[in-house]
Amino acid sequence: FYIKYYKNNSLHYFSKELCKHLKDNKITDEVSAQVRKIPADVWRYIHATSNGKIWDDFVEMFPQYTRDEIKRMMFAKVFYSYSKNVTQANELGNAFKTLYPTVTKVIRDLKRKFHTECIEEDRIKMKRIKTPNGNSKIVERDAFQLPHLLMRLESAIFTEILTRLFRKRYLHCIGIHDAVAVMNDKYSPDYIEKIMMEVYKAYGLHPKLDTTTYKNSLIEIIN
Repeated sequence: FYIKYYKNNSLHYFSKELCKHLKDNKITDEVSAQVRKIPADVWRYIHATSNGKIWDDFVEMFPQYTRDEIKRMMFAKVFYSYSKNVTQANELGNAFKTLYPTVTKVIRDLKRKFHTECIEEDRIKMKRIKTPNGNSKIVERDAFQLPHLLMRLESAIFTEILTRLFRKRYLHCIGIHDAVAVMNDKYSPDYIEKIMMEVYKAYGLHPKLDTTTYKNSLIEIIN
């Protein structure tokens, strides 16, 4: 709401307009009270991810790494890490925890939840992993982890997006990981983006979409 209507105005003006918006749309005090309970770091995280800027702060904090390296290491050390807690040796993990403590707690709690469920359901498997010295060892791992949940969510979103697109006559497209490649110009980029955003909004997500044209092909990519 702020980005769309008041990004160039003061916070005071925005606050007044937001109050008016809530009142005009009959959004109850109970709903507003629940919203106020959402921690500030969660709002920052939502804002950063929705605008494709989630890695920018870390690039500034760790200039020795490129943006792609930061992204890859952050997934390895935070989101996809098997560890339930962030260790002191994990510099990027601790930086993420400092910026987004509530989000870090949610990630930790989900990992612990899945671990408990895997133990109760006897879904612990053996896996070979590499050790810091270059060797490998066999360890116990949960059969279902946070990365699986994230991949299932992404798969569900893009399955719905592609299902809707396949129903359009003369629209030739394929899914490529987190992108949709369209092979003709029967439909405008804005129309494709509108369909994608409708699906994302159904999940409560508002990502920023990028469009890249390669000769006669159109690719919509999520940052």
